Amino acid sequence: MGSATEQNSSQTEYNMASIMVNKKSEALSLILSLLIPGLGQIYNGQIKKGAIMLVAAIVCAFVMFLFFPLAFLYLVLWIYGMYDAFKDAKEYNQYLLSHNGNPPW
Repeated sequence: MGSATEQNSSQTEYNMASIMVNKKSEALSLILSLLIPGLGQIYNGQIKKGAIMLVAAIVCAFVMFLFFPLAFLYLVLWIYGMYDAFKDAKEYNQYLLSHNGNPPW
């Protein structure tokens, strides 16, 4: 009977260790997106979303150099990317906690 309790305790410790290893840093996600739009999403494991944001940022930057008044497009994308990366890292970590360390995506 004691071994079942020990096994449950061992499984709980394993799940917590798995959660800690797989956990994403919200701050790092935000900083990566601050440096390069889309990089925070890639860090969070959302490769496709990050690649799309990166390509969109490159296109916006190119358009900005051709016609400067459209620079706000790049600014909006940049700010949204930082917000989205931070929010998704937070959601990712909450999902890990509620689903025994299994990642959402």
